[in-house]
Amino acid sequence: MKIGATKDFKRARGKVFDSFADPARMDAVFGEQGANLRREGPGGPGTVWHLDVVSGGKERAIAITLVDMEKPDVIRMRLTSEMVDADVAFVFSDLPERGCQVSAEIDLAPRTLTARVAIQTLRLAKGKVEQKIQRTLMALGRPG
Repeated sequence: MKIGATKDFKRARGKVFDSFADPARMDAVFGEQGANLRREGPGGPGTVWHLDVVSGGKERAIAITLVDMEKPDVIRMRLTSEMVDADVAFVFSDLPERGCQVSAEIDLAPRTLTARVAIQTLRLAKGKVEQKIQRTLMALGRPG
C-alpha cells in the first residue's frame, strides 16, 4: 500500500533538508511519538534507529535505516519490523518566494496476514494517517 502526505514550509529547501537530515532531530521526533529508541551511527546513510513501540497492545521492534541522502532533493529510509517493511522517501521541492514543499512517499509491504489486515484497515482511515504523517513532517522540518 502506498500512502503519502505533503507539507509546505516558509523556509528555503536547503534549510528544511538540513532539519530533516539532523540525527538529533530524528531522535527527538521518534521519541516524542512514544518510542523507546537507540541510534547506531552518527547520522547519514547507514545510520539505524532501533525503536520499541506499542502497537495492538504488544511491544514491537522496528528498525529504521537511513538509506540515502541526495542534498537538497531526497532522503530515503527503510523501515523493517516483524510484521511490515516500508520504503520511505522525503522529497524536497522549491516553492515560490523561497518556500519548500516536502512530500512523504511511503510504500508499505506487509510480512504477515495480520499486517495485511491492518493495512487494509489503514485504507479506511487514510485521512487520519495522512494527518499523522503531516504532523511528523512538521516536527522534522521545524527550525532547530
